[in-house]
Amino acid sequence: MSKIDLPNLAKLLHLKMLPTEVYISLLIHGELTRDQLKTLMDKKDDEIQESLDRLLERNMILRVGNSEEEMYEVTSFDLLEEEVEKQREALSDLKKFVIYQSLKPEKLGVLAFEGLEGIRNVYLEVLEEALKTKQNIYAIENNQANVRIGNQFFDEYIQRRTEKGIKAYILSPYTTEDKEYQNRFQSSFTKIKLLKNFPINANINIVGNLVMSFSLNPPQGTLRRNKAEAQTWKEVFQKLWRKKS
Repeated sequence: MSKIDLPNLAKLLHLKMLPTEVYISLLIHGELTRDQLKTLMDKKDDEIQESLDRLLERNMILRVGNSEEEMYEVTSFDLLEEEVEKQREALSDLKKFVIYQSLKPEKLGVLAFEGLEGIRNVYLEVLEEALKTKQNIYAIENNQANVRIGNQFFDEYIQRRTEKGIKAYILSPYTTEDKEYQNRFQSSFTKIKLLKNFPINANINIVGNLVMSFSLNPPQGTLRRNKAEAQTWKEVFQKLWRKKS
């Protein structure tokens, strides 16, 4: 028994340790009575009987001989191969399921929005995603667009975000308006970096697997849940963030 990996074999056969040992003993020795098994394995009579009952229930062994001296033998050594094959099939099905799930589009695909109110609502969606995932927000924005959306809205938005402990990293052009924005909101939860020669005509926010972008001429944009796109934008953002102002 010492050379057999009983714990793994027990898992493979979906049995406890003692029934597995009884099964192996019958495989090795052939037909055995309950008393012979009890002596061979040094176990109590009721323990051996419980194991035999379990193996009989699983059709893994047969009761042979007469009523005076009942003996037990395994049904077929091929059962182990059948169990291994079942495990392989289950693993194959699991792999297919995981791959299928990873390729499936997430619940939210692409959401189009328009108008200033639509933009405000999507900013709130981005914040909710950050609160849910506890991840930072990465933004490429210009403050001229923010002024059109509404200073009061952004004051309340930033206040709520910072109160909830959500950090935002923001890249903006080096303009008078954006410099004022930096002086006003820069904090431990709002990191703003201004880049020279960085004209932008659309704002972008990334959090988790969510990407939001919009422009104001006309005011419209899309909200996408796409892991690959979000990761790509984060890489672009980090590259720009490390760039000298």
